[in-house]
Amino acid sequence: MKNGFAVFLALSAAMTGALMVAAPAHAGKAPFYVPTKEEKAAADYGEFPANYKDLVVAYMESKHHIPGTARYQFIAEPSKGTNWAKRREDVVWCYNVSVEINPDRSWNGYTLWTLFIRDGKVIKEYKT
Repeated sequence: MKNGFAVFLALSAAMTGALMVAAPAHAGKAPFYVPTKEEKAAADYGEFPANYKDLVVAYMESKHHIPGTARYQFIAEPSKGTNWAKRREDVVWCYNVSVEINPDRSWNGYTLWTLFIRDGKVIKEYKT
């Protein structure tokens, strides 16, 4: 039994090391445009969406036919950000909110979504 555990630890360490070596290859290469500090400071994000929970629920019910009985776990209040555009000229300054949604209330049925809100409307979504 002790030998089996030792083998497990050795394999775990080897796999973790391999993953840690592979990770830096993608560092610094975001799949979307990353604004500068100056652009962030000068940006107009629109009005803070105080009713963001209502906006998200209404959007998900209408766009994805999520039932009214679904469970929503909001990660945090909306934060200033962008719509994760690939090119600088396509950037829309908005508020980003992340929420886990369980549409059928089943165990482990949550999916993480990021929604982009501007001027009281969800303008884009990203499902992870």
